[in-house]
Amino acid sequence: MKIHDKFISVVILLKLEYLKNINSYLIKVHKVLKNNFSHFEIILVNNCVHPDIRELTNELAKNIKKDIGVINLSITINQDNAIIAGFDKANGDYTIVLDLNFSNNPSHIVDLFELSQKNYDIVYLKYKNRFIPKSKIIFYKLFYYFMNKYSDFIIDINIHESRIISRRALNAILLLRENIRYMKGIYSIVGYKTKSIEVDIPRHEPGDYKQQFKSFMIAITSFTGLLSKLFIWIFFISIIFIIFVSANAITVKYSGYNLLGKYIDQLPVGWTFTIILLSIIFTATSFMLYIISIYLDNIYKEVKHRPIYIVESFQRL
Repeated sequence: MKIHDKFISVVILLKLEYLKNINSYLIKVHKVLKNNFSHFEIILVNNCVHPDIRELTNELAKNIKKDIGVINLSITINQDNAIIAGFDKANGDYTIVLDLNFSNNPSHIVDLFELSQKNYDIVYLKYKNRFIPKSKIIFYKLFYYFMNKYSDFIIDINIHESRIISRRALNAILLLRENIRYMKGIYSIVGYKTKSIEVDIPRHEPGDYKQQFKSFMIAITSFTGLLSKLFIWIFFISIIFIIFVSANAITVKYSGYNLLGKYIDQLPVGWTFTIILLSIIFTATSFMLYIISIYLDNIYKEVKHRPIYIVESFQRL
């Protein structure tokens, strides 16, 4: 078995549903790293899923614990922000993000690394057959349609969070200190050479639909121009509306019939003027909303100065 001389950092974001198997998972990951790499580290990011991870890892051998560090965040935050804490701490030539649902197959670490050596800076895992509940499939397809149509990059619906990132690509990612972030989008916009590996990924979809919907809305509003496009279409529709309403009002005034051929017996005084005026105001309001959306979008991109995360402590197991 070949031992690679690269320094590998493995960043693992702890999730509540996997904590009961954390020891067996870490043993398997450590074994893969020890058998294939001369230098490595494992960084656990505790996004407040447990007050003290050391209580759960007492059974681990000392030779495993010495290679594991835990970043304890002070408050629970968005998972895409929490993973940045691990990236900031990673010292490796390559950093690997591996989801905890790969507890039975951490050997993907080697697969990712070997493909990265073919001049790829980011290599990610991809679902061969992704399970999406029927209740959410339309929602997913709409989300990825909007992301791919109205953003500057393409995101595959089968992409998984697990991946390997070279040091230069990671440095570029860390330059983007956005407080509201969608990591799949950020991985895409750094511009380095990317490749995927199709694997059988365990069937798992987050159960917190509310949090998932919030993440999707963050992605759409942060990485696409959908809002501006929506307002400009509202403006165009309002122009068509004002033309129709104005023509209808004038036709009624002078012929007594509307554009649908219905006879109008009597109209209040000033009805035609009022309808046309309201239509003009509606169109002007739509146009102003479009302009305001552009300003808000530009301001939103600039005003992001809060810390992405706050570390309570860093521990060695």
